[in-house]
Amino acid sequence: MKTFQDNDLPLDLDDKESVACEFNRVNRSKYFNDRIAEKVLLDQSSAIVPETGGKEISLTECLRLFTTTEEQLTTWYCTECKEHHESFTKFDIWSAPKLLVFQLKRFITVNTCWRERLDNLIDFPVDNLDLTEFVIGPKPHPPIYDLYAVENHFGSIGGGHCTAYARHRDDNQWYKYDDSSVSPAYPSEIVSRAAYVLFYKRKDVPWTPFDITLDQYKSEVDPIRRKERSEVEPIRRSEVDPIRRKERSEVDPIRQPRKKKRSKVNNKEPTRIKF
Repeated sequence: MKTFQDNDLPLDLDDKESVACEFNRVNRSKYFNDRIAEKVLLDQSSAIVPETGGKEISLTECLRLFTTTEEQLTTWYCTECKEHHESFTKFDIWSAPKLLVFQLKRFITVNTCWRERLDNLIDFPVDNLDLTEFVIGPKPHPPIYDLYAVENHFGSIGGGHCTAYARHRDDNQWYKYDDSSVSPAYPSEIVSRAAYVLFYKRKDVPWTPFDITLDQYKSEVDPIRRKERSEVEPIRRSEVDPIRRKERSEVDPIRQPRKKKRSKVNNKEPTRIKF
């Protein structure tokens, strides 16, 4: 491994050397952006490397494709003219709901026995998602949305792991939820290839007041749980463990030395013969 000086000069590498940038989690969140990484200039030699992530596409492009008229493979029979005609389907958004959820199609059917995961980077806006061109019904409120949560999926259809990002409604700070772990997140982390379900809220819809009784309920329940644990613990030590030790001594002959059995003749003491 070579050590290079930190200057503005280009690196002198031969055809057998390469450069790798390794980020820890904090620095990657601060300085690495998947969307910018897709737009870097690539050398011609990189063309021989197959692309596994798929091309980048915006959420607006996905909506345009979703609302495009599609021709169906099957025809429909008209009872009036007694003939078969071509059939078409089209989806439209009539009204803008208060809360809007997008589920990205991350899996495609390859054949009857196999489905494959799509790792395309979907570029979705964190703020000001404008659906004006897609809502065809009445618009009493501007159909503009802000993202407030994202569900991520890692792995394949056979198994994987899910995490989530959510924006705190009071301080507008993003947080990452990974099982029981919760940590602050940077906005640059939100848009990634792992994004699976997007949760948006219309800008004119306020959050309902926070129910403070939830915190009071938690403060009342926690002492009860601690008291229950303190009451259960002595039972485990004083009653359960001796029973288990007794069971082990009766079941496992290896732990206890075997006792010699005394032979009996007609239920009497063994006969002793002296020479």
